[in-house]
Amino acid sequence: MTFRDLPSPLLPDDSIRSSKLRELINAIRAAVEAGYIGGPGIDIVGNTITAWDVAGATQRVEWDALVESHVPEAGGVIQWTYQVREVSLTTAGYGGWTWTVDGRSGTAYNRWEEGNTASGLQMSGVDTGNLIGTFAHQPVPVGALVRIEEYVLPSGDVCLWFFRPTLIDGACP
Repeated sequence: MTFRDLPSPLLPDDSIRSSKLRELINAIRAAVEAGYIGGPGIDIVGNTITAWDVAGATQRVEWDALVESHVPEAGGVIQWTYQVREVSLTTAGYGGWTWTVDGRSGTAYNRWEEGNTASGLQMSGVDTGNLIGTFAHQPVPVGALVRIEEYVLPSGDVCLWFFRPTLIDGACP
């Protein structure tokens, strides 16, 4: 099977019915099973269908995790490296998240901190020179729930990112 064999896109006047959607998903699954992973390809994880191209775009899968720890980056840069572990929502309401059995874990980075330096204007929009007393950017706290974006690079390396504001805390002089 090639991508040319997949059903043609729906016309604007077509509606997606469960049988048509199932047919498309089955065709995509067949293409995945035929080995279209890592080149021009597609992947299905849960209810997420991901496609990428030959030029090396990354594959993206999302999952929920709790921050287990954080370590500051070297050189005083306002960035942290986070250890995260996958969780699943098992009961309604607050406190319903539990560790996923055989779940994913690893080192993650916060997009909000991308581009931060040791001083001056940070990606939060705050200039560290304007902070008084002990006020400073803080890492995402241990125990915080984050949505992980898992990227598989063309090299096969996996990197984990999340997006959560880096807040400021401290005391006045």
